[in-house]
Amino acid sequence: MKVKEAISVFENDPMLNLLLAKINEPRTNIKLKGLVGSSDALTLLITSERINQPILVIMHDKEDASLLVNDFFNLKKSRIASFFPTSYKKPYQPESIDNANILQRSETLTNILNEETKIIVTYPEALVEKVVNKRALLKNFFKANIGELVDIPFLSELFSTFGFQSTDFVYEPGQFAVRGGIIDVFSFSSEFPLRIELFGNEIESIRTFDPETQLSKKSLQWVSIMPNTHTQLLKEERISLLEYLSEDTLVWIKDLRETQDIITKAFERAANSFQAILSISNNTQVVQSPSLLYETSKSFTSNLKKQKIIEFGKRSFLSPTFKIDFNNKPQPL
Repeated sequence: MKVKEAISVFENDPMLNLLLAKINEPRTNIKLKGLVGSSDALTLLITSERINQPILVIMHDKEDASLLVNDFFNLKKSRIASFFPTSYKKPYQPESIDNANILQRSETLTNILNEETKIIVTYPEALVEKVVNKRALLKNFFKANIGELVDIPFLSELFSTFGFQSTDFVYEPGQFAVRGGIIDVFSFSSEFPLRIELFGNEIESIRTFDPETQLSKKSLQWVSIMPNTHTQLLKEERISLLEYLSEDTLVWIKDLRETQDIITKAFERAANSFQAILSISNNTQVVQSPSLLYETSKSFTSNLKKQKIIEFGKRSFLSPTFKIDFNNKPQPL
């Protein structure tokens, strides 16, 4: 069955239409049963296209989250979802930071800010790490539009303020290069570097390009540029991802109890690392305390209670106001 046919069949599923009706009811926690294979992705996809609110999906772990994002890709809907991974392997250890994940987190935060994503896919470990608040992000956020007047010395100074490094050629996030009226910059909110061409002081074109071949990939009408929020905005208040999202966000969660347990253990690891650093530094606090940087299970649960929740795993821990059984069966091998 082709992708369009599968989506068309699923759109007419009476259980899906029942779900869409129940989502609009106030104070509703829903339990979904009988979703197997790619039916999770199909249900999320169609729901996101029918409702006017974002969806946060909390999977078991990074592997499950990646598989769900891959399902959206296979359904030809890769742009509808944003992935939100963790940025580190061990707390308070800079050498364990994953730069690719920092880029992905920043891109997702920007997509949320610009309302350019319908579905955010994540997992418990990624939720432990707090994010910079929207107010601070907007203060350290530059938006360029075609036709806008800009000044190259101003942009160079701005990018330096963002912590970007001036280079001859850009090949990784956090770099910029100026050659005459052409500005190349690799934002932490973009998958590819950007090339901004000026005619005088006016932005004439904006394009993404391949840093290896230097060939253009896509023309843009506007672009947002942001620094590495992990290193540049250390003094700004951090909040949970749930607080960063809009109040009407619909939360789909696989296993609430497992998520709470993982967050508890992750916070304990961060607290232990913090204490180890204090011991080495003779109780001189050289890094921020865990409560400022990491989420606790208690605060996560408190923020979660403010949202409308859909549980779609094998276990249910909330008292659902409504249960929906799709009764899908695995395909025979």
